[in-house]
Amino acid sequence: PALLGAWTCFWTLARSDDRIAAIHRDNYAGFRARLAELLVACGLSGADARIQAISLTALVDGLWLEMSLSPDVVTAEIARRQLESWAGRVIGEHRKRFRQLAQPI
Repeated sequence: PALLGAWTCFWTLARSDDRIAAIHRDNYAGFRARLAELLVACGLSGADARIQAISLTALVDGLWLEMSLSPDVVTAEIARRQLESWAGRVIGEHRKRFRQLAQPI
């Protein structure tokens, strides 16, 4: 919650200041690229990993924002469970598809 004001200012500036927009774009691109690498290591294809990295980034941002605005509603434990659920579905679905494709005919 203590950082919420700083982040909202940063996001506001990113919409009106090209230098700040570039910093935001580069930071998020780096974060998403690293997440995609980790997802590829978990078995997702490159294209799926990039899409899921965007999804995960949005989920993390949304959970962080809700924890900052409503810490009595969205706790760290709830956020952790949501993220674990997301990871289980995304990685689990991929593994299930992979096993089906790998089965002999």
